[in-house]
Parts: sequence; C-alpha cells; structure tokens
Amino acid sequence: MSRRTGVSKGARLIGTLQRRISGGIWGILLCVSLLIPAPASGEPISGAEYRVKMGFIYHFIRFTQWPPETFPTPESPINFCIASANPAADILLSLQDKEVKGRKIDVNRSVTSEDVETCQILFIASDDEKFVQPMLESLKGRKILSIGEIKNFTRMGGVINFFVTRNQLRFEVNLDAAESAGLKFSSQLLMSADIVKKGEE
Repeated sequence: MSRRTGVSKGARLIGTLQRRISGGIWGILLCVSLLIPAPASGEPISGAEYRVKMGFIYHFIRFTQWPPETFPTPESPINFCIASANPAADILLSLQDKEVKGRKIDVNRSVTSEDVETCQILFIASDDEKFVQPMLESLKGRKILSIGEIKNFTRMGGVINFFVTRNQLRFEVNLDAAESAGLKFSSQLLMSADIVKKGEE
C-alpha cells in the first residue's frame, strides 16, 4: 500500500473518529491507529497523525484523576497546554471547550517552561530532546499529566508517550512518574497501554 493510499484511507476513518469522539469510543481509536505510518527521520509529523493523537488525548483526560486540590472550583476548566513549533499540532485546538466530567477543556498553544504552572495536561509535541528535557524539568513537583512523542520520553520522566510500532500508534505509561504527579488512571486506559515499570527506566 502506498503512503498516499494509506493516508487517504486514514483520513476517512479519522472523519469517523471525529464524529464519535464525544461518545467515548475507545475501540475506534485503536482501529484508526493501525493506519498511522511511521514518519521518516527528520520528517514533521502530519496533521492527520495529530488528529488521531487528539482522540487519544481526549480519552487520556477522561480516564485520568487529578488530586482534588488541582482545580479551584467544580467548574474550573481543564487546562490543556501544547508545547510545539509544528503547525500541524494546531488541530489540537479542536479540543477547545470539549467537556469532560462537567469541565470544559481550555487549550493553550505554544506554552513555554515558564507557563506550565497553569496546566493540568502538557503535550510536548516535539522530537527534539534539547527542547523536551527542559520542559519536563519544569514539571517536577507539579500535578501535571505530561504527554510526549519522543523516544525515551517516559524514561526522561514523562508520564505518557506515543510511539509507532508496525504502523500502529500506541502509548506507554510511566506509573512512577504518574504517582509522583499525584495522578491516577482508570483500568480502561491502563489495559490499552504499555506499562513502564521500576527498573526499566
């Protein structure tokens, strides 16, 4: 199958994903993920791939529990921050005002390490370790769900990392990093994840 054909088919399924995203269809995310080609070295991640990641991130938010003191009021929004210079990541702005457990998602684009104190989720959409590591350092001691897409992200201290294997988009979870951030995950999320255990970092 050519890359063009694969992307075309992927686009059709991604359309289905967008229509169903608010319905909590976790299985369809796994189906769509099968169509994600691994980017060539140095090739920017496409908007189509970020559309799929957006669906996963929405469900990460649904299946994550933050400490009660994280939110000032029951109506406080969930602040989803994006640290990326890739224009394709703009598709993630589509999560603005989506609701999760009675809270709206507030998306903040192009945050820096100085801005993270306002975030509950930080997606570091970069494969540049010199950019990612300082961002992770800025999260230490904070109740923030960090999400990345670079090799060894969880071993650098990140909580959830996307990776591609056999053209399938998957994710791994560092439970130690999650515990340090005071985060808890539902079994529904963990059943679909690769778990990074102590001694493997």
